[in-house]
Amino acid sequence: MLDTDDYQRCGSLIRVNPPVREPHHKALLWAAVRDRTIDMISTDHAPHTPEEKRRDDIWTPIAAFPASRARCR
Repeated sequence: MLDTDDYQRCGSLIRVNPPVREPHHKALLWAAVRDRTIDMISTDHAPHTPEEKRRDDIWTPIAAFPASRARCR
C-alpha cells in the first residue's frame, strides 16, 4: 500500500524490513494479486509504538510498522 513516494510524508514510520519499494513494484505486486499469481500477503507482525518509530532520520528507528494507528503527516 505504500511506496517510496510516501517517505516524504511518513518519514521514519515506514522504516520496515523488507523496505518499502518504488511505485512500479507496488503496481506489479497488485497485478500479481489480481491475476492470482499471488494469493496471500502476510507479515511477521513485530509491533512497536509510534514513539519508538518517530525519529528525525530514517536509519535509527526500529524496522517495523507501529502497532497502533499512527498517522503519516
